[in-house]
Amino acid sequence: MQNVSTPRYETVTLHKDKNRIVQSVVYPIIVFFLSIASINIFQNFGKILMAPMIGGMWGFGAFVAYYLPSMRKEVINQTLISVASYCGILLGIRMIVGMVSGVTGEMFAATFDQPLPTVTANTIPGYLENALYASAALFPIAFFTLQARRLFQFRKQQNKMKELQRLRGYRE
Repeated sequence: MQNVSTPRYETVTLHKDKNRIVQSVVYPIIVFFLSIASINIFQNFGKILMAPMIGGMWGFGAFVAYYLPSMRKEVINQTLISVASYCGILLGIRMIVGMVSGVTGEMFAATFDQPLPTVTANTIPGYLENALYASAALFPIAFFTLQARRLFQFRKQQNKMKELQRLRGYRE
């Protein structure tokens, strides 16, 4: 029975609204724990290089999301995807380096059934380690560049819109 003397507004949370609420809380927590785990797995490399980069990505993404409220949802999604991709790529390259580092020159020679220099077996892990270093530094730089470009484009577009509104005001 409804109490008419003290009416109140009640909303019923729909099933898709509940899913959105859960996703908006669960996904950032999963990405956060993935980043903490990857920093812990990489030990000093993670503490010295990865932690500042991941923190910078989270912080710059939050700044851009705050500064551009019209693009907030897109910026938050891109930040989550970028941090998760960054951790996933580095963990994947680390796993590949671990698998390849046990391969010797004799194993290669047996595979190709011809003699190969021993340096060949040592070169592949070196290239993969360089790829790990490069992706550890370049991926966050690409994220920062993307978000900075978004900020400058938005500011430039806003200045253009203000100027057009000012000119329209003169005409009227």
